[in-house]
Amino acid sequence: MYTHHRILMALAVLGVVAGCGRAESPGPAIPSANMPTLSTIATASPEVTVAQVPAPTTIAATPGVSLSVSPTAAPIPRRSTFGFHSDQVADWYKVYVSLPKGYDPQHLDGYPVIYVLDADWYFDGSSWRIGDGGVAGIVSSLSESGRIPNAIAIGIGYIKTNHRGRDFLWAPETFYAFLTKELIPFVDGEYPTDASSPRTLVGHSDGAFFTLYAFFQTDGNGNTPFGQFIAISGDLTKNERLPFREEGKMNGRISDSGVVGGALFLAVGGQEESRFVTSMQDMTERLKSRQYENLRLQSRVYGSDDHASVVEPAVWTGLMWVLGE
Repeated sequence: MYTHHRILMALAVLGVVAGCGRAESPGPAIPSANMPTLSTIATASPEVTVAQVPAPTTIAATPGVSLSVSPTAAPIPRRSTFGFHSDQVADWYKVYVSLPKGYDPQHLDGYPVIYVLDADWYFDGSSWRIGDGGVAGIVSSLSESGRIPNAIAIGIGYIKTNHRGRDFLWAPETFYAFLTKELIPFVDGEYPTDASSPRTLVGHSDGAFFTLYAFFQTDGNGNTPFGQFIAISGDLTKNERLPFREEGKMNGRISDSGVVGGALFLAVGGQEESRFVTSMQDMTERLKSRQYENLRLQSRVYGSDDHASVVEPAVWTGLMWVLGE
């Protein structure tokens, strides 16, 4: 199903290797549907990161003496990006990957996976919106200090036009289908992921709006692609209070026999506009009133933070809370 993605990624990496030293393209355009090419954005592929090297070579130093030179595989890059076309959305996405220190592609137990929305802004610290190397840097710091397990971080961004309003607010069901039917199966097929560990979804602002939408898609039987959610500073009044309507649907769907499990961390800055603060607080109270027995719920107001500054501390705290051992 994903052969065309793998081929494109491999060709892109080969293009990067062959063109070492060339100036980078000033900005990637959306590839043609008939002849897609991703060499302008792909930096690595999990299938072509280990270099193909020749068999050990014997080098004669002096007569009767030989030195055996063993091949050395190129290290797997810990950070990479690649393009991914979604048939569900009919659009291209830029996918960011951050692998844990000491990553083992043959890791028997697999790694938990953290999915990050708005990756162009929050994934690697390249935007002014977050420091500490972005969410990927925070994940690395927490895992290397033993506060969370070693994890793979996957970010979803855009190649050219940012369509977060479309994806998070107005057509969340389509974006959800992209994540669950296309991206997650691809990631699970390319990397050693831990099937027993619930996936984590992280979103801020409109990304938090979608994170809650994703949380409310549970069927009550434990069949959910995500089990841990970090929703920061969402204005839940948008789209006619869609998250509240989705929560009502979930509640009716599971009835008395269903189960709402997992972990949900809600956060908002105390200095944000009232619509952010009150709607997040209203959602907290709604969920508490339901008394979902198997749901771990924590809500936190960062009193001195605004809509921008709250992201970093909330990501730190949220990851430690949902993933901490």
